[in-house]
Amino acid sequence: MRIKQPDSDNALESLMNEVDHAHERLTNCVSKDHDITAVLYLSSLIIMPDVVFNGRKLLQGLSNTISVSPNCICVVRTTTPTYFTGHMRTRHKRAVDSLRNKCYVIMYSKNKEFLNHAKFFIHYHICQSEGNVHYGHFYGSTNLTQAGLGNPRNNGNYEEFEAYHSIKYKLSWSDKEYLKEVLELIVHKASLYTDRRYLARHVLDHELQLEDLLSSTHSSEENRDSTLGEFYESYVNLMAAYSQTFAMLDEIPGKKITNRIIEKLTQETRPADPLELEMMYIDPEYTESAAKTLA
Repeated sequence: MRIKQPDSDNALESLMNEVDHAHERLTNCVSKDHDITAVLYLSSLIIMPDVVFNGRKLLQGLSNTISVSPNCICVVRTTTPTYFTGHMRTRHKRAVDSLRNKCYVIMYSKNKEFLNHAKFFIHYHICQSEGNVHYGHFYGSTNLTQAGLGNPRNNGNYEEFEAYHSIKYKLSWSDKEYLKEVLELIVHKASLYTDRRYLARHVLDHELQLEDLLSSTHSSEENRDSTLGEFYESYVNLMAAYSQTFAMLDEIPGKKITNRIIEKLTQETRPADPLELEMMYIDPEYTESAAKTLA
């Protein structure tokens, strides 16, 4: 791991180098008409559209790489912009929307994770013609923002990161785990748009989760023996499920319909700040004391 000081852009430079390496390997093999498959896997809590290094935008660099070959697959894992407000929501939405027609963008997976904190860029270039794999990664504690990766005004964040690329002749266990996850996410996302039954089950699963939570909450309200801690847990779980509803709606097809639903829900009750809500998840043993503190 390496340290990025607030006045350094070494993290952004390293990330751009990995994007350039993926682009160069892909361009080289395409020019030789090689049999290749390339995978770009990107994850970040938030993504800003104008992350720039030496006059070059990060998202444009990714877009240029993806466009080199139809055999280049891109998967992006991030958070729905609806979770945020104001300038942050607008900027994150711009970045996400710019990636939707180039990548499989995942904001609510079937695993139903609450919030995506993973921050990485991984690329694989598998060349059947040469019998090798070019691999590289960027792991960081930073999100894809200018302040996190490197600020020209020396006003960035203190972060740590790791960047590396190499050539290998077979995939390791960890490589296969990443690629397995990529494949599962692609199948999931594609199925939402091509398989009506899969889409219906996906929406129904979330609906049943909401119904179960509401039923459990009502039972707790009617039960005089319910504790303050149990009410606290129900409250947090309901807030989380409501918040995830926005992510689920942003994930599925039918944007003209889902956008209207999101707008109506937002006017009624905005989703909780995801970071504040995450802080409210605590060990059940301490929920009652937490509830008393909030009261």
